[in-house]
Parts: sequence; structure tokens; C-alpha cells
Amino acid sequence: MLLVAKLSLTLLNPRKTPSLPRPDVARLVQDAELQDLYNITVQNKFASLGVLPDDVEESWISFSHVIRSSAEEVIGPARRACKPWLSTDTIDVIKKKAKTKIQNTVERKRLQGVFKARAKHDREVFLNNLCDELETDIVY
Repeated sequence: MLLVAKLSLTLLNPRKTPSLPRPDVARLVQDAELQDLYNITVQNKFASLGVLPDDVEESWISFSHVIRSSAEEVIGPARRACKPWLSTDTIDVIKKKAKTKIQNTVERKRLQGVFKARAKHDREVFLNNLCDELETDIVY
């Protein structure tokens, strides 16, 4: 007897664990007062930590926790930079669109069209101004 079988498997994508928000290091580098406050916070947390354990892994975990928690308290998470060419009116439309996302799909679609038109206009103005600046810099 001969036995023939067909087997098909569907592989699932592994779920990614959410990563921790990264601190805004650029803000820390630029602001001297923030640097002083961060240094003081780290020093205080290390002073309260006491003696580190002998195990390297446990020492690393406690060290890492002190640095991360100090950064979260003092610096805060890095914010996403928005496009430089968007005007404040266009950003207001984005916020309105986000508010209506759950409530009203018709209004959201209308705001999506308004956003696209304003973003296109803002980008055009931004690029024209940039080209004008470059032309004046080249001439002089």
C-alpha cells in the first residue's frame, strides 16, 4: 500500500513587542539646565540604589533602570517632528480630523480632502520660498 498526503502550513508572523519610547536626547544636548537636572537626578538615584549586586545581569538591569527612569522623568519621550512645510492651519485640520476619526466618517473624509489640498499648497509655497532663498544666496 502506498500512502500519499498533502500538507500545507500557514506561517504566522510573530507579534512584535512594543518598544519603549526613546528619550529626546537632542533636547538634552542643547539645554544646559536640562543637563544639570538630569545629572542631579541620576546621581540621586544611584545614591539611593546602594551597593550593586555581584551578578552582572542584575547589576546591568538596575543600572539600566536608573538611567531609563531618570531620562523618562527629566527629558521625556522624543516627539515626532512634523513636516516643516505644513502651516499651523493645516496642522489644526489634522487635529480636527483625528478627533472626528471615531465619531463621523463623512466629516473625516471632508477633512481629508481639505488636508490634502492645504498640504499640497503649503508644500508648494515652502519649496518656492526655499528656491528663492537659494537663488538669492547664489547671486550674492
